[in-house]
Amino acid sequence: MTTQLRNRYAFLRAQGEAATRALSLARSEELLDRAQSEGVATVEWLDDDFPYEHGFYSDDEIRAKFASNEWTGPYYCVVTAGDAVASLGGIVVGPRNLNDPYCRVVEAELAAEIETDLRETLSDALDSRTLCPAL
Repeated sequence: MTTQLRNRYAFLRAQGEAATRALSLARSEELLDRAQSEGVATVEWLDDDFPYEHGFYSDDEIRAKFASNEWTGPYYCVVTAGDAVASLGGIVVGPRNLNDPYCRVVEAELAAEIETDLRETLSDALDSRTLCPAL
């Protein structure tokens, strides 16, 4: 296990993921980062157009949490690799906005959903670069 993978794993464990799931997500996150650096995958965070419904808090309490910046969002995250798309909406995070650690967990979860496509897209890109290097 590389130091980078170990750090990813430790981060995901600190976010409450079980050991086996944290390792799996750490590998997916690493794959996503590599695919992004090769330009064959993207992560996009958008404002979610749908109103946020919690089910536990009243509408007034929800408005107050957003107004005070205790909560930010809701957001919609889209991870793409080739034709594969994984997305999740209704994401609400804390005052750190998209720098909230939970955003990183969401990206890893979405990468895990399309991991096979990420691997294939990255492999194709690396193969084409090896077979047809720039002159």
